[in-house]
Amino acid sequence: MFRLLLLVHLTFLLLPQPSGAQEVGRPLPLSDRLATGDDYMGIRLLGALSLQGREALAELSDLAWDEDEGILYSVTDRGRLLHLLPVIEQDRLVNIRLLRHFDLLDETGKKLRKSERDAEGLALEQSDNGVAGDSLLATFRDLEVEGERLSESELLSMAMLLLLAGNETTTNLITNFVRLLDAFPEQAARLRATPDLTDGAVEETLRMRHLRLQPAR
Repeated sequence: MFRLLLLVHLTFLLLPQPSGAQEVGRPLPLSDRLATGDDYMGIRLLGALSLQGREALAELSDLAWDEDEGILYSVTDRGRLLHLLPVIEQDRLVNIRLLRHFDLLDETGKKLRKSERDAEGLALEQSDNGVAGDSLLATFRDLEVEGERLSESELLSMAMLLLLAGNETTTNLITNFVRLLDAFPEQAARLRATPDLTDGAVEETLRMRHLRLQPAR
C-alpha cells in the first residue's frame, strides 16, 4: 500500500480565501460519560463534530493545526489537502468551515492515481513560531527562476517530491531499528539503561540495515 507522510508545512498563503466558506460540522456527543467542557486526563474537551455535506471531506486521514495562520489542515485518503477553520464560541467547538481544498499532484502535475492517494499522516513544521508566512511552500511560491515565479502545479509537484523523499527513509529506519532491538535483546536492555547511546544505535542500524531502495527487476 502506498504510504504518504506529509512532512512539510502546507500553507498556500498567497491563494485567496473564498468568501463562501461552507460550514460543514454537525455536533456529536462525546460519550455517555463525558460532555463538552469536561476534563479528561488533563485535557479540556471542546467538543466533537461530524463533518459532512461535501465530497471533498470524504475519508479524512489526519489533522494538523497551524497556530501562526489559525488554520486546521487535513489530508484525505482520496488525495486531497483541506484548509479548515474551527468555529469556537464560549470555549466550545460549535462548527467548522471548509475554506478551500486542493488535489495533490504527482511529479508531472497530474492528480494522484487511486493507488497513490492513501495518506498515513500529516505534520507541520514552523507552525507555532510566531512568524506568519515562513512555510516551505510559501517560500517556494515567492521564489523566482529566470524572472518567473513557480506555478501552482510546480509548487504542488515540489511538495509531492518532498513527501516521498521523507517517507521511505523514515519508515524503514524506524522499522529496522525496532527489528534489531527485538533480535538483540541484550543490546535493547543496554540502550534502555543508557539512553545516551541512542545516537550510536541509530548509526549502527543504518550500517547494518541500509535504506537504499532496491529497484524492481
